[in-house]
Parts: sequence; C-alpha cells; structure tokens
Amino acid sequence: MRLQRAALTVTSVLMAGALAGCGGSTGGNGTPASGAASSATASSGSGADLSSLTAQQLLDKAKAELAAAKSFRVTGNAISDGTAVAVDMGFTAAGSAGSVTLGGAKIELRSIGQTMYFRAPDSFWRKQLGGKADVVLAVVSGKWIKTSPTDPRYADLGSFTSRQQFIDTLQGDASAGQMVKTDGKTIDGVDCLGLKNADSILYLAKDTARPIAAEPVPGTKDVGQAKFSDYDAVPEVTAPPVAETIDATKLGG
Repeated sequence: MRLQRAALTVTSVLMAGALAGCGGSTGGNGTPASGAASSATASSGSGADLSSLTAQQLLDKAKAELAAAKSFRVTGNAISDGTAVAVDMGFTAAGSAGSVTLGGAKIELRSIGQTMYFRAPDSFWRKQLGGKADVVLAVVSGKWIKTSPTDPRYADLGSFTSRQQFIDTLQGDASAGQMVKTDGKTIDGVDCLGLKNADSILYLAKDTARPIAAEPVPGTKDVGQAKFSDYDAVPEVTAPPVAETIDATKLGG
C-alpha cells in the first residue's frame, strides 16, 4: 500500500513543500498535547553571538546541534500536490511520537527502536483500500498497527518517524545550493540569524545555531513555516496498550 508522502526537505520548507508552524507541547508519552510549543531551550541565554561565523560555519554548527540534541520537535502544515498536510512529531534518542495529517485524516505515529506503531481513522483506510476497506476495518478500526518503519507497505509513514532520516535529509537539502547569510529576526522570543539559498530561509538561534524555523523565500511558490522546538524536552515514547494493538503480519499483503 503506497501512501502519499510529504518529502522531508528544508529546501521546500521541511515537509510537504511549506509547513506553517503550529503550537502544542508534548504529553507524558511523547505524543502531542495542547499548549504552546517552546523554543526557549534552543537558546542558551548566554549572550553569545555567532554572527561573525560564515554561512557554512553556521550551517555546520546547526547540523551538529540538531544531531546532538537529546530531543526536538517539528511542527507545521502545508498544501502538497493539492492535499493538506500537517505534521507534529517529537524525536528523542530512542524513538518518536506525534502525527501526520493527510487530507484531513490524522494518522497517529509512534516508534521505539525498530518498531513502529500507527493508528489511522476509518476514513483513511477507506480512501486507501476502496471496496476492500470493510474487510480490513473489521480488524483494524480503532487499533494501533504494529510494524517496522521499513515495512514496504508502510515505509512512507516510517519516514516520518525516523529521527536519523529526518536529520540526514535536513542536512542534505540545507546544503543544496549556495547558502548565504541573510537578515535575521526574532521568532518565539529567540533572536535568530538567517541562512538563505534559492528556495528557503533557515533561521538559527543567534547564540547556539540551533534551528528554530524554516520558511520559503518570499516570491517562491511555497508558503508557510516549519518550526523546531522543545529541544531536550520531549519525553520518551511509550508503546500503545497491547489490547489496542494488532500486528501487521495479521493483515497479510
């Protein structure tokens, strides 16, 4: 089963071309909860100023900061190929949790090590499976599907749960094209420096170079904003209750 996938890129503003920042902190199991996402931990408050670094030095430091963080969160929404997409994922060293919403269908995601869990609404299964949906829904309705993020049937969803894949793609796309320094601004109370290429602007905390937001260059086809937040503050993920889980092997091909 192939799922529509929003590409993990910074060049096209992170996921699905352009992600508009959205709020929300994380709950005790690492899943999103109501409230405002905080970028405060992205800034050390030390008063340091990295403005003198070159664009490449800032980009290299941003990559290192993101990779070294104990945890971080990515939020946003966009229109991808005419379909509304929203992403809210928290990444820790051991796993991830959150959701991706495609065309109004919110798919909950969790991953721990090499195991991925996802739970999709009935409307999602009906759109994916058509006339076969009733048979599948008799088994999966309201259930978490336990599988591997590399299962070819669900690999597109798995790409949203992989912290390493996210960082790898971020690094590659952020490096694409000539990165130059541009005007910074204050985002969620964090004083930021700006790095720009032909498509996007990446905003970094002025004192740490941690990524804070990414948005398209004005005048390009993309709109919106992606946000990075909750550095070192995303709680570890817990597996869904066994009673609410079904193994993907029981679903056949």
